[in-house]
Amino acid sequence: MSTRIVEWAALDGTRLAATVHEPDTTGDRADLPVLCLPGLTRNGRDFAVLAAALAGDPVRPRRVIAMDFRGRGLSGWADPATYRPDVEATDVIAGLDALGIAKAAVVGTSRGGIVTMVLAAAAGERIGPVVLNDIGPVIERAGLVAIRERMHLMLDARPASDWAEAVEELRATMGRAFTTLSDDDWMAVAEQLMRPDETGRPVLDYDPRLFDAFADFDPAVGIAPFWPAYEALDGRPLLVIRGENSDLLSEETVDEMLARLPHTDIWTVPGEGHAPLLRDGPTIAAIRAFLDGATVAAPPAHAVTP
Repeated sequence: MSTRIVEWAALDGTRLAATVHEPDTTGDRADLPVLCLPGLTRNGRDFAVLAAALAGDPVRPRRVIAMDFRGRGLSGWADPATYRPDVEATDVIAGLDALGIAKAAVVGTSRGGIVTMVLAAAAGERIGPVVLNDIGPVIERAGLVAIRERMHLMLDARPASDWAEAVEELRATMGRAFTTLSDDDWMAVAEQLMRPDETGRPVLDYDPRLFDAFADFDPAVGIAPFWPAYEALDGRPLLVIRGENSDLLSEETVDEMLARLPHTDIWTVPGEGHAPLLRDGPTIAAIRAFLDGATVAAPPAHAVTP
């Protein structure tokens, strides 16, 4: 497997980027490339382990594209007013065009899953099988409040002096939701969320103005459900992943998602909250099994067996 960085320009000129994971051998011609879209404050590094597993699969290697939304990771910062799912969906289409990809399977984590639903409604012909990672059309208020508080704490805190301190700060803010991570896992999370500055100290790898997205958020009201966008996914294979400890995607919402789109497969990640890291072997195997089955005409089951 090899990796390369691809850049393109958004309609408003913002510089955008993705990491492309290329297999060493050609896979099944029926397999679509896999597009990975990260969460609100995350970036394409979140998918490094999953991408290596899919692109390096000895039987069915797949091309994997991990995009960075504007204001995150390798992409340029922009007007904070453009940090919206509809604009980000347009950026994704521009990226697919730049890469010459007519259609892709999609793995969308949190915000990336929302963008995926926007794409399904606005440009459904561009996406095939979909994996929604801990996101649905009903977003729990408690989860949104927790995200806002974590962002506020991390943006206002004194920058960590080294990576060990950064890891301890992450444990303090995320440890109750992620109860099974090893020391190496926590370091990986820190290295995904942060980047070294010119002195080598870890700093957040996103535009602080992303916090403006919560400027008008009223915890007492929350965000209205968007079932029509979810139902736009109908007609394609769908896997919903939920963290066992998630405070953003409830079990009740998952049940309703299954009721509305009965072809949906469900996978629960034990010991993880919002959003599952997609690093553990069983979850990667479940995603691989789902993608393998997505090109088969047989009707899908409601449980994924890796």
